[in-house]
Amino acid sequence: MGWFKDTKADGYCVFLRAHYQNGSRPEDSSWACPKNVQRNWDYWAPQAISNVSIEKIYAP
Repeated sequence: MGWFKDTKADGYCVFLRAHYQNGSRPEDSSWACPKNVQRNWDYWAPQAISNVSIEKIYAP
């Protein structure tokens, strides 16, 4: 869990995508935009999954 923030006034938003090691469908967070909007995130992985990677994505 944690937070992320859009730090640029560039017309893009930022969101997080959680990838699970077992190939389950990734989960996306809410989007943070425009500049200075901050979002909290708190992911709970499916049962028996101990390895999750988080990707930060910028999207128009």
